Amino acid sequence: MWSANMSISVAVDETLVEQAKRVTGLPGASEAVEKVLKEVFAAGSQHRSMFELVGRVKLRDDYDYKAMREGNGDPD
Repeated sequence: MWSANMSISVAVDETLVEQAKRVTGLPGASEAVEKVLKEVFAAGSQHRSMFELVGRVKLRDDYDYKAMREGNGDPD
């Protein structure tokens, strides 16, 4: 059974840990690294889901984004 908070030891460049603390605003190394990891995985899953749509989304044949920008297109 896995616990929600697993303690592990990992060798990480101190400069990276300090940058993570500065960017996140969190004082502790563990909290900062965890936050950065969560952000990386969240960003990765967003990109993956967008790429999964390639070939599945079909725009209308008469869709004209330029006309829509100028207010000349019918959105329906």
